Amino acid sequence: MREMLKRFLREDDGASMAEYAILLAVITGALVIILGLYTNSMGNIFNFVREKLDEAHQAASS
Repeated sequence: MREMLKRFLREDDGASMAEYAILLAVITGALVIILGLYTNSMGNIFNFVREKLDEAHQAASS
């Protein structure tokens, strides 16, 4: 175990391109899932704000 730890600490190769690709795929997948879950909520918020702005504009115009 001690020898394996020493070898691990001596290695300075860094992450390979494959590891970066896997990390990017995981992050992208998580973002797609999160945005998919919150699409309706965000749409409702934007519609609410738009309606309030329309009401304020109509009140200011009359």
